[in-house]
Amino acid sequence: MADLKPGVADHLRRILELIGGKMAGARKVGTVHDMRFVIFDDDRKILFCTAYDGDWDTYIEDFATKIPT
Repeated sequence: MADLKPGVADHLRRILELIGGKMAGARKVGTVHDMRFVIFDDDRKILFCTAYDGDWDTYIEDFATKIPT
């Protein structure tokens, strides 16, 4: 969970709408099965949830090195 600055929730919703909710970069990480973003508390907070397979360190390393590009 993280706090959001004013206006960021609307910005994130527009981005997700533009990409149709598909996170193409996440497909590069074979350990990721599912991920969700939940904006709540009157657009002041965000929750990122993910389901992954295998070891935490492998997942985080893949997430950090494969998705940004």
